[in-house]
Amino acid sequence: MMARQTGVFFVTVVLIVGTCTLFFVCDCPYLSREISPAIPAVAAFLFLFVMSALFRTSFSDPGVIPRASLEEAADIEKQIEVPNGSSSPTFRPPPRTKEV
Repeated sequence: MMARQTGVFFVTVVLIVGTCTLFFVCDCPYLSREISPAIPAVAAFLFLFVMSALFRTSFSDPGVIPRASLEEAADIEKQIEVPNGSSSPTFRPPPRTKEV
């Protein structure tokens, strides 16, 4: 279940895989020889984590955030405190939202 703009997803995948491939081919042999063999292992773990997070967010349903019911909205409006007392002429309550 992907969005209509699948081209952006494929560009993202190509850029991530391309840069990681260049890193593993060009830099990892030197870094594992000279510094530590743990560097390619950590890089591979991070690559798998990034790709799994990308696929999980790309193929999941975003869902819908439900609106507050009328009772909840009325309760929230009751909790709004008026600064400087209720007789202040400078206070304007926030505008009401229009139900669509």
